[in-house]
Amino acid sequence: MLICSENISAQLVYSNQYFKCLDKNLSVLYSDDHHIKSYCESSGNNNDTFVENQNSIKLGNETYFINEYSQDFLNGFNALSNKSECRLKYGWAEIRSEIFQVVESRDVAQELAYLPVVISGLNKYYTNEIGAYGLWGLSYIPAVRFGISADSCYDERLDLFKSTQAALSYLNQLHNSFGTWDYAITAYVCGPATVRKAMHTASDFDKVISSINSPYKYTFYSFLAFVKWMQENEIKDDINRDDFACKTVDTVVVTNRIHFEQIAGVLNIELANLLELNPLFTGKVIDGRYQPKTVFLPTKCKDRYDLYKDSICHFKDSIYFPKYKVEITEEPVYSYGGNSNYVSVSPGDDYEEIKYSVVTGDNLGFIAERHNVKVSDIQEWNNIRGTTIYVGQVISIWVKKGTALNYTKKVEPEKKKDNFTDIVKLPEPEKKAFDPKDYTLVETYVVKSGDSPYKIALAYSWATAEDIMLWNNISDPSKLQVGQKLKIYKKK
Repeated sequence: MLICSENISAQLVYSNQYFKCLDKNLSVLYSDDHHIKSYCESSGNNNDTFVENQNSIKLGNETYFINEYSQDFLNGFNALSNKSECRLKYGWAEIRSEIFQVVESRDVAQELAYLPVVISGLNKYYTNEIGAYGLWGLSYIPAVRFGISADSCYDERLDLFKSTQAALSYLNQLHNSFGTWDYAITAYVCGPATVRKAMHTASDFDKVISSINSPYKYTFYSFLAFVKWMQENEIKDDINRDDFACKTVDTVVVTNRIHFEQIAGVLNIELANLLELNPLFTGKVIDGRYQPKTVFLPTKCKDRYDLYKDSICHFKDSIYFPKYKVEITEEPVYSYGGNSNYVSVSPGDDYEEIKYSVVTGDNLGFIAERHNVKVSDIQEWNNIRGTTIYVGQVISIWVKKGTALNYTKKVEPEKKKDNFTDIVKLPEPEKKAFDPKDYTLVETYVVKSGDSPYKIALAYSWATAEDIMLWNNISDPSKLQVGQKLKIYKKK
């Protein structure tokens, strides 16, 4: 339920705080007072079901009475300023049709359609300290249980239609469990376990509420008050919204991880426009690796997306998804075949690191077998591309805590052949043939502090450390000098 962060104990004080927050929330969400005022003035109260002075509310087959607590909230709704009242009616009219479309297809009390207004104050990005999110204030576990897809990048609780379906399914389950809507709605916002615990110490609903230690325990009272207020004041004219679902758009399915700014940069699309078309993404990252994500693009952009898909994935990828951090050392150490500045990250708290120095006769398969790990693990831990390693190269190996000593004892290297490339000795670049006629000179690179052939090669997708050494007749990579000029070529 919409509240501010203060701990409210007295129900009267709580209701006053609730309406202060509601006023503030509505002013932020609906600031175009001229447009909203015109809507309210042009629409009249056409609620033909209103019965004056009726002091009871029917929720399906159950009847509830407006008691002193609900009356306190009803007084608050009646005391809303004209501006806030118009904003409230306008905001409800925006979502009314879509919510009732779901409610009317379910065997639930139709008045439950008003519940998200009370919970979130019409803020679709509503959240609270217990994990509720979205217009319906759905908690993560029941949301996922009833079909919502939600992760750190994407959350269908922001989808009005899907969140309404999930919320009503959860409410219906709680109603079947607790037997009545007052307990079901209270369990929805406070948690079923909290309500069950309170029911052990009290005999009726009002006493149960008073024993619950939660700022959301008065939600059912405010809900009854809002239903009563809407019976008297609701404008039944729905608003035709021009939302993204009604616009002509292209759709693409993303199965990897990319950034919205990568799409915007390559396809030359306004980032704000792209984010507006995709409101279910909670940030700018699209992660379709575990579950494919549908992304909306402006019309006629799908073909360009398919054409430049690979370019989008690699556009500034080191900025948006950095894979490692670089530490600049005063004395550059060259570790050929892997990044000498790569920082190995622990796979978990139960592991400890072994620094292993490659010796003659080693290969990745032999090292992996000796340490009871996988070759792919060693490659990932050390940013090694391929299977070539070099004498003197220091690599990180992560083993279970307390077992490192078992592997660090002196072991005589064995000559072992398998499918992995044997280590080679530096330098052997002269074995390659280099004819400048077959290459185009791209640029001249000036060596900076901390540079090595491998690090320089990272800036050129077509070049390797061996290539740079061959092009510049370098036999000992450790003797690079700051300010030294290196020629960078590219095959014609």
